[in-house]
Amino acid sequence: MLLSYKWLQSFFYDSGLSNKTPKGVADLLTSKGIEVGSVGLFVHHFTGVVVGEVIECYKHPEADKLSLCKVSDGAEHFQVICGAANVRVGIKVAFAKVGAVLPGDFKIKKAKIRGVESFGMICSEKELGLSDESEGIWVLPNELELGLDICDFIELNDDILEIEITPNRGDCLSVLGLAREVAAGFELEFKLPEIKFAKVEDKTSTLTVMIENKDLCPSYKVVIIDNFDCGATTPIWMKSRLLKAGLRPISPVVDITNYVMLEVGHPMHAFDLGKLEGAKLVIRNASIGEKIIALDGDQYDLTPDDLIIADAKRPVAIAGVMGGLASSVTAETKSIVFESAIFDSRSVRKTVKRLGLSSESSYRFERGVSHEISQLAINTAVFLLQKIAQNSRIVQQENIAAKHFKESKIDLRVSQAARIIGKIYSPDDIYRLLSRLCFQLSPKTEDVFEVIVPSYRNDICLEIDLIEELARLDGYDNIANKPIFISPCFDKDANDKWNAIHEVKHFFKSINFYEAVNYSFVSKKKVSSDYLSMDKQSEEHQFFKVINPISAEEEYLNTSRLPRLLDNAVTSLNRGEESIKLFEFGKSFYKVTSDSEKLEENERYKLALVISGSQDDLYWQDEAKKVDFYYLKGVIEAFLVHYGIKDYLITDNGILIDGKKVGVIKRLEKAKTELFVCEFEADFCFAGKRIDKYQKLSMFPTITHDLSLITKKDLNYAEIKRIISQVGGKLLKNIKIFDVYQGKPFAPDSRNISVRLYFQSDKKTLEAKTVNFLQKKILMELDKNLGVTLRP
Repeated sequence: MLLSYKWLQSFFYDSGLSNKTPKGVADLLTSKGIEVGSVGLFVHHFTGVVVGEVIECYKHPEADKLSLCKVSDGAEHFQVICGAANVRVGIKVAFAKVGAVLPGDFKIKKAKIRGVESFGMICSEKELGLSDESEGIWVLPNELELGLDICDFIELNDDILEIEITPNRGDCLSVLGLAREVAAGFELEFKLPEIKFAKVEDKTSTLTVMIENKDLCPSYKVVIIDNFDCGATTPIWMKSRLLKAGLRPISPVVDITNYVMLEVGHPMHAFDLGKLEGAKLVIRNASIGEKIIALDGDQYDLTPDDLIIADAKRPVAIAGVMGGLASSVTAETKSIVFESAIFDSRSVRKTVKRLGLSSESSYRFERGVSHEISQLAINTAVFLLQKIAQNSRIVQQENIAAKHFKESKIDLRVSQAARIIGKIYSPDDIYRLLSRLCFQLSPKTEDVFEVIVPSYRNDICLEIDLIEELARLDGYDNIANKPIFISPCFDKDANDKWNAIHEVKHFFKSINFYEAVNYSFVSKKKVSSDYLSMDKQSEEHQFFKVINPISAEEEYLNTSRLPRLLDNAVTSLNRGEESIKLFEFGKSFYKVTSDSEKLEENERYKLALVISGSQDDLYWQDEAKKVDFYYLKGVIEAFLVHYGIKDYLITDNGILIDGKKVGVIKRLEKAKTELFVCEFEADFCFAGKRIDKYQKLSMFPTITHDLSLITKKDLNYAEIKRIISQVGGKLLKNIKIFDVYQGKPFAPDSRNISVRLYFQSDKKTLEAKTVNFLQKKILMELDKNLGVTLRP
């Protein structure tokens, strides 16, 4: 938000901010939790324009529509040619001397027009960027001093504070709200602008107002003003303030609604009464198929979730967001309907998100508005309109309160405030501090205040909120530094879980993998095309859809960690990385069908890996060795062994633990690069079965036996290894494959696999007969279960 310092000053009495500086105000607001990003002078759109007076005016000798004028700036006289019809002797004008710069970087130079020299330019409001349209030159008040810089006259020489307002402080999205904070910080009194306007005259207009959805619109105020003067113009002081706030002056009625929104913080809207069908306004939900062309000129499709304002036939505004073009106020408008309403913040937020349509109004409604300020806003708007167009008259007022607004009352304990803040406050101190922000306090006991919270502070709901306000108002710098005693955490489960997660990460970091940390949200496309998930479900209802997604690309909770991890890998490859080793360990979320055929929620920890390129960093004397399926398989095996998992099987068909499929391992082509990926459920990491870091080495010799086995071509070696390991038991320490051969003299569908078995006892030297017995038993089980035989 852009805050004009001079506008802020208007909320204080003459002695208020006179001894303060814009920098001092900025420092105060920042110290109170309202961040001021920058303080600087307003950037003028023009320079070198002063107050001048037309002292002579004749027709141009060579052009009937041009006038030859003599303009005085109080020090010199200048010959100026002017083409405006309203130029005349005796008026004060905005005079741009030679050397002045107008909007659009238009530099004023000496010129010769129809043979006559001109030394400057008499300006209109449009030429100075103060209005979209203007008829003739700008005639200034006669009491202005000649030579006065126009920027000083319209207060463009002003300091602007750029303020960052947090979502919970919607009350500070106005000059009034910030003035209240400044007054509280400096312990000053601030004043509201004077508001006086004529009451309702004889009723000549009847507008029916109805609220159908009272939950989403608890209050709706309307004032109808007739006999509006189409020739009325926005006063220059109002245009100046709008410009400094970053808004463009448009027309008196639109400027008033924008001005009121900036000054008191409540959005308003104005309708042309003559364009409302059936002289009716109905606040309701949109019907299926309804559309509206908004003030931005675009058409929007509405749904029953959208709250709208409609006349007897059609929508005329999207509640809290933007008005409709068909009912907008124009230069021909005679009767104006001012609206000041309360709309549900959640409803406005959903509509804004769905339509992708945001506005200054919706920005405030999303943060919540106050019924007190709602009344102040419409009163201010009527007062300003009657000030601009004095012949206008109020012909109807409607104030529909569909819901009763209850005062928010909170008990505040003096002792609790002292305990939380760490500073002793007396009841008088608390009363003095909180009263500055218009909180009403009344003592209930010696230790307890009953506090009535102003309606515009919707962020104050609990006692702790009041205590935070107390600390903020007193000043965080006034809180003494004291050591805080923190009791130790006795949540053993939480601590064990953290340690288990840390252990997984440590394992992969120790073998040169990099951890990726991604959001748990994915797009519908990715969640439904989760080709690596083992619980693949084609129907959308199997996935968790986020109620309030961050974006359309993050609507669902992930069912797999791989899609985002693959994106990380592809991004790295596209940026020149040649070798990729990434892992991610985290939760995945999906719904599974239980035995009762009902969908149940499920969360599982999954470990995802992506590798590509070289196995290790390449040195000059080494030859690059590429990663492959077996390298990734070895990483997984090492991880499983690290956690004491013995009964596992890893093939290109999947990863099995204890006979249950828990994951997948694949080769992919991404970004024209070969990637190897895997993902498997890893809840076993929390079971505490991790093997000891130290294992005693056997002091007895090892016996090795080589077996050459005849197998079917399509039989996976992992199956052979599993049988050998089961039969060999504790005496079989290791199995290594050292040769694979396919060809003559073996059948086309067969191959030879040679393995070396390592037998060793921890207690004694093994005898040959023991090893021979185990070998014979291994061969019998291989033949029986897999049809594998010993090569002749």
